[in-house]
Amino acid sequence: MSVVLINNCDYHYEIHGFGKDYLVFSHGLLWRGSIFEKQIEYFQSKYSILVYDQCGHGESKILDGNFKSRYPYKETIQLLDHLKLKQVHFIGLSMGADIALRITLERPDLIKSLVLMSVNISPKSNYNKYKLLNNVIKFSEIKTILEPLLVNMFSLQFLNDPTNKEELEKCTTVLLKNDNEIHYAILSALKRKNLDISDLKYISCPTLIFAGTEDKAIPLENSELIHAMIKNSNLIHLKGSGHMVNIEDPETCNDEIEQFLINQSVN
Repeated sequence: MSVVLINNCDYHYEIHGFGKDYLVFSHGLLWRGSIFEKQIEYFQSKYSILVYDQCGHGESKILDGNFKSRYPYKETIQLLDHLKLKQVHFIGLSMGADIALRITLERPDLIKSLVLMSVNISPKSNYNKYKLLNNVIKFSEIKTILEPLLVNMFSLQFLNDPTNKEELEKCTTVLLKNDNEIHYAILSALKRKNLDISDLKYISCPTLIFAGTEDKAIPLENSELIHAMIKNSNLIHLKGSGHMVNIEDPETCNDEIEQFLINQSVN
Protein backbone atom coordinates (compact mmCIF):
# COMPACT_ATOMS: atom_id res chain seq x y z
CA MET A 1 0.00 0.00 0.00
CA SER A 2 1.04 3.59 -0.66
CA VAL A 3 0.57 6.30 1.96
CA VAL A 4 -0.15 10.03 1.81
CA LEU A 5 -0.66 12.38 4.78
CA ILE A 6 -4.02 14.18 4.57
CA ASN A 7 -5.37 16.27 7.45
CA ASN A 8 -3.01 14.53 9.86
CA CYS A 9 -4.17 11.07 8.79
CA ASP A 10 -2.02 8.47 7.05
CA TYR A 11 -4.22 7.58 4.10
CA HIS A 12 -3.39 4.13 2.76
CA TYR A 13 -4.31 3.41 -0.84
CA GLU A 14 -3.58 0.98 -3.65
CA ILE A 15 -3.61 1.37 -7.41
CA HIS A 16 -4.29 -1.65 -9.61
CA GLY A 17 -4.52 -2.14 -13.36
CA PHE A 18 -3.26 -0.06 -16.27
CA GLY A 19 -6.35 1.24 -18.06
CA LYS A 20 -6.86 4.81 -19.24
CA ASP A 21 -10.05 5.32 -17.20
CA TYR A 22 -9.97 5.20 -13.40
CA LEU A 23 -12.44 3.42 -11.14
CA VAL A 24 -12.36 4.67 -7.54
CA PHE A 25 -13.84 2.41 -4.83
CA SER A 26 -14.94 3.79 -1.45
CA HIS A 27 -16.14 1.47 1.34
CA GLY A 28 -18.70 1.87 4.13
CA LEU A 29 -18.48 2.34 7.88
CA LEU A 30 -16.45 -0.33 9.74
CA TRP A 31 -14.99 -1.77 6.53
CA ARG A 32 -11.86 -1.22 4.44
CA GLY A 33 -10.86 -1.14 0.78
CA SER A 34 -10.23 -4.88 0.62
CA ILE A 35 -13.99 -5.58 0.56
CA PHE A 36 -13.89 -4.72 -3.16
CA GLU A 37 -11.59 -7.66 -3.88
CA LYS A 38 -13.94 -9.24 -6.43
CA GLN A 39 -14.47 -5.95 -8.23
CA ILE A 40 -10.72 -5.31 -8.40
CA GLU A 41 -10.12 -8.78 -9.83
CA TYR A 42 -12.86 -8.30 -12.41
CA PHE A 43 -12.00 -4.81 -13.68
CA GLN A 44 -8.23 -4.45 -13.34
CA SER A 45 -7.51 -5.88 -16.80
CA LYS A 46 -9.40 -3.00 -18.46
CA TYR A 47 -9.27 -0.11 -16.00
CA SER A 48 -6.96 1.54 -13.52
CA ILE A 49 -8.36 1.17 -10.02
CA LEU A 50 -7.89 3.27 -6.90
CA VAL A 51 -8.98 1.67 -3.64
CA TYR A 52 -8.31 3.25 -0.26
CA ASP A 53 -9.02 2.94 3.45
CA GLN A 54 -11.04 5.86 4.77
CA CYS A 55 -9.62 7.74 7.73
CA GLY A 56 -9.90 5.72 10.95
CA HIS A 57 -10.51 2.51 9.00
CA GLY A 58 -8.11 -0.24 8.00
CA GLU A 59 -4.56 1.04 7.80
CA SER A 60 -5.49 4.75 7.58
CA LYS A 61 -4.69 5.93 11.10
CA ILE A 62 -5.26 9.38 12.57
CA LEU A 63 -2.09 10.77 14.07
CA ASP A 64 -3.62 13.32 16.45
CA GLY A 65 -6.80 11.51 17.56
CA ASN A 66 -8.97 14.36 16.28
CA PHE A 67 -12.15 13.12 14.62
CA LYS A 68 -14.21 16.21 15.42
CA SER A 69 -13.17 18.28 12.41
CA ARG A 70 -13.09 15.56 9.78
CA TYR A 71 -15.01 15.53 6.52
CA PRO A 72 -14.33 12.22 4.72
CA TYR A 73 -15.47 13.52 1.34
CA LYS A 74 -13.16 16.54 1.54
CA GLU A 75 -10.24 14.27 2.41
CA THR A 76 -11.11 12.03 -0.53
CA ILE A 77 -11.07 15.10 -2.76
CA GLN A 78 -7.57 15.84 -1.46
CA LEU A 79 -6.53 12.27 -2.25
CA LEU A 80 -7.83 12.57 -5.82
CA ASP A 81 -6.09 15.93 -6.24
CA HIS A 82 -2.86 14.49 -4.84
CA LEU A 83 -2.99 11.71 -7.43
CA LYS A 84 -4.00 14.23 -10.14
CA LEU A 85 -7.12 12.25 -10.98
CA LYS A 86 -10.14 13.76 -12.70
CA GLN A 87 -13.20 12.41 -14.47
CA VAL A 88 -13.13 9.16 -12.50
CA HIS A 89 -15.88 6.58 -12.24
CA PHE A 90 -16.60 6.71 -8.50
CA ILE A 91 -18.08 3.58 -6.92
CA GLY A 92 -19.21 3.95 -3.32
CA LEU A 93 -20.86 1.59 -0.85
CA SER A 94 -23.03 3.00 1.96
CA MET A 95 -20.97 5.80 3.52
CA GLY A 96 -18.72 5.57 0.47
CA ALA A 97 -21.78 6.36 -1.67
CA ASP A 98 -22.52 9.36 0.55
CA ILE A 99 -18.94 10.51 -0.05
CA ALA A 100 -19.44 10.05 -3.80
CA LEU A 101 -22.53 12.28 -3.84
CA ARG A 102 -20.90 15.02 -1.79
CA ILE A 103 -17.81 15.06 -4.02
CA THR A 104 -19.99 15.27 -7.13
CA LEU A 105 -21.89 18.25 -5.76
CA GLU A 106 -18.76 20.13 -4.66
CA ARG A 107 -16.28 19.10 -7.38
CA PRO A 108 -18.16 17.80 -10.43
CA ASP A 109 -14.94 18.11 -12.45
CA LEU A 110 -13.61 15.06 -10.61
CA ILE A 111 -16.49 12.74 -11.49
CA LYS A 112 -17.34 11.14 -14.82
CA SER A 113 -19.96 8.76 -13.46
CA LEU A 114 -21.32 7.40 -10.19
CA VAL A 115 -22.13 3.93 -8.93
CA LEU A 116 -24.02 4.08 -5.63
CA MET A 117 -24.44 0.91 -3.59
CA SER A 118 -26.77 0.81 -0.56
CA VAL A 119 -26.78 4.59 -0.46
CA ASN A 120 -28.06 6.64 2.47
CA ILE A 121 -28.27 10.43 2.46
CA SER A 122 -29.77 10.75 5.94
CA PRO A 123 -27.45 9.58 8.75
CA LYS A 124 -30.08 10.80 11.23
CA SER A 125 -32.45 8.02 10.08
CA ASN A 126 -30.12 5.42 11.64
CA TYR A 127 -28.75 7.64 14.40
CA ASN A 128 -30.08 5.75 17.41
CA LYS A 129 -29.03 2.36 16.08
CA TYR A 130 -25.49 3.45 15.29
CA LYS A 131 -25.17 5.54 18.46
CA LEU A 132 -25.84 2.33 20.41
CA LEU A 133 -23.29 0.50 18.25
CA ASN A 134 -20.81 3.28 18.88
CA ASN A 135 -21.25 3.12 22.67
CA VAL A 136 -20.81 -0.67 22.75
CA ILE A 137 -17.60 -0.49 20.72
CA LYS A 138 -16.31 2.43 22.80
CA PHE A 139 -16.52 0.52 26.09
CA SER A 140 -16.10 -3.04 24.86
CA GLU A 141 -14.85 -4.93 21.80
CA ILE A 142 -16.50 -5.30 18.43
CA LYS A 143 -16.56 -9.09 18.82
CA THR A 144 -19.21 -8.72 21.53
CA ILE A 145 -21.71 -7.52 18.90
CA LEU A 146 -20.34 -9.39 15.90
CA GLU A 147 -23.43 -11.55 15.33
CA PRO A 148 -26.03 -8.73 15.27
CA LEU A 149 -23.62 -6.69 13.17
CA LEU A 150 -23.44 -9.41 10.53
CA VAL A 151 -27.22 -9.80 10.60
CA ASN A 152 -27.54 -6.06 9.98
CA MET A 153 -25.06 -6.15 7.09
CA PHE A 154 -26.04 -9.34 5.27
CA SER A 155 -29.26 -11.08 4.29
CA LEU A 156 -30.23 -14.15 6.29
CA GLN A 157 -30.15 -16.18 3.08
CA PHE A 158 -26.50 -15.26 2.54
CA LEU A 159 -25.57 -15.87 6.19
CA ASN A 160 -27.23 -19.30 6.25
CA ASP A 161 -25.78 -20.54 2.96
CA PRO A 162 -22.84 -22.88 3.79
CA THR A 163 -21.16 -22.06 0.47
CA ASN A 164 -20.54 -18.51 1.78
CA LYS A 165 -18.54 -19.69 4.79
CA GLU A 166 -15.15 -18.60 3.40
CA GLU A 167 -16.47 -15.19 2.33
CA LEU A 168 -18.05 -14.60 5.74
CA GLU A 169 -14.80 -15.54 7.47
CA LYS A 170 -13.01 -12.86 5.41
CA CYS A 171 -15.64 -10.27 6.33
CA THR A 172 -15.51 -11.26 9.99
CA THR A 173 -11.73 -10.84 9.98
CA VAL A 174 -12.07 -7.33 8.53
CA LEU A 175 -14.62 -6.32 11.19
CA LEU A 176 -12.59 -7.76 14.06
CA LYS A 177 -9.49 -5.86 12.97
CA ASN A 178 -11.23 -2.63 14.00
CA ASP A 179 -9.89 -1.45 17.35
CA ASN A 180 -11.84 0.58 19.92
CA GLU A 181 -10.87 3.84 18.26
CA ILE A 182 -13.23 3.04 15.39
CA HIS A 183 -15.98 4.46 17.58
CA TYR A 184 -14.59 7.94 16.87
CA ALA A 185 -15.05 7.36 13.15
CA ILE A 186 -18.61 6.13 13.73
CA LEU A 187 -19.46 9.20 15.81
CA SER A 188 -17.92 11.51 13.24
CA ALA A 189 -19.98 9.90 10.48
CA LEU A 190 -23.20 10.16 12.49
CA LYS A 191 -22.65 13.85 13.17
CA ARG A 192 -22.26 14.77 9.51
CA LYS A 193 -25.05 16.91 8.11
CA ASN A 194 -27.75 15.34 5.99
CA LEU A 195 -27.47 15.99 2.29
CA ASP A 196 -30.17 18.31 1.00
CA ILE A 197 -32.22 15.99 -1.20
CA SER A 198 -33.13 18.90 -3.48
CA ASP A 199 -29.45 19.36 -4.35
CA LEU A 200 -29.38 16.01 -6.10
CA LYS A 201 -31.15 17.53 -9.09
CA TYR A 202 -27.87 19.27 -9.92
CA ILE A 203 -26.11 15.94 -10.50
CA SER A 204 -26.06 15.31 -14.25
CA CYS A 205 -23.43 12.59 -14.67
CA PRO A 206 -24.53 9.02 -15.48
CA THR A 207 -25.46 7.28 -12.22
CA LEU A 208 -26.09 3.62 -11.44
CA ILE A 209 -27.76 2.73 -8.14
CA PHE A 210 -27.83 -0.71 -6.49
CA ALA A 211 -30.26 -1.53 -3.68
CA GLY A 212 -30.59 -4.86 -1.91
CA THR A 213 -34.21 -5.81 -1.27
CA GLU A 214 -33.22 -7.32 2.11
CA ASP A 215 -31.08 -4.40 3.29
CA LYS A 216 -31.71 -3.98 7.02
CA ALA A 217 -29.21 -1.14 7.47
CA ILE A 218 -30.73 1.34 5.01
CA PRO A 219 -34.36 1.53 3.87
CA LEU A 220 -34.96 0.68 0.20
CA GLU A 221 -36.91 3.92 -0.11
CA ASN A 222 -33.67 5.90 0.17
CA SER A 223 -32.32 4.50 -3.08
CA GLU A 224 -35.67 5.02 -4.80
CA LEU A 225 -35.79 8.66 -3.69
CA ILE A 226 -32.23 9.30 -4.89
CA HIS A 227 -33.06 7.65 -8.22
CA ALA A 228 -36.08 9.94 -8.58
CA MET A 229 -33.96 13.04 -7.90
CA ILE A 230 -31.00 12.23 -10.19
CA LYS A 231 -32.37 12.47 -13.72
CA ASN A 232 -29.61 10.54 -15.46
CA SER A 233 -29.80 7.53 -13.15
CA ASN A 234 -30.78 3.88 -13.24
CA LEU A 235 -31.86 1.84 -10.21
CA ILE A 236 -31.28 -1.90 -9.92
CA HIS A 237 -32.97 -3.89 -7.16
CA LEU A 238 -30.88 -6.88 -6.15
CA LYS A 239 -33.45 -9.41 -5.02
CA GLY A 240 -32.52 -11.20 -1.82
CA SER A 241 -29.36 -9.16 -1.16
CA GLY A 242 -28.68 -7.29 2.04
CA HIS A 243 -26.54 -4.22 2.62
CA MET A 244 -23.25 -5.60 1.27
CA VAL A 245 -24.45 -6.04 -2.30
CA ASN A 246 -20.96 -6.18 -3.85
CA ILE A 247 -20.15 -9.20 -1.67
CA GLU A 248 -23.52 -10.95 -1.74
CA ASP A 249 -24.06 -10.64 -5.49
CA PRO A 250 -20.71 -9.74 -7.09
CA GLU A 251 -21.61 -11.29 -10.45
CA THR A 252 -24.63 -9.06 -11.01
CA CYS A 253 -22.85 -5.99 -9.66
CA ASN A 254 -19.80 -6.53 -11.86
CA ASP A 255 -21.83 -7.30 -14.97
CA GLU A 256 -24.10 -4.28 -14.53
CA ILE A 257 -21.20 -1.93 -13.78
CA GLU A 258 -19.32 -3.18 -16.82
CA GLN A 259 -22.31 -2.59 -19.11
CA PHE A 260 -22.84 0.83 -17.50
CA LEU A 261 -19.23 1.77 -18.30
CA ILE A 262 -19.44 0.38 -21.84
CA ASN A 263 -22.60 2.38 -22.53
CA GLN A 264 -20.75 5.57 -21.58
CA SER A 265 -17.90 4.84 -23.97
CA VAL A 266 -20.38 4.27 -26.81
CA ASN A 267 -22.52 7.37 -26.20
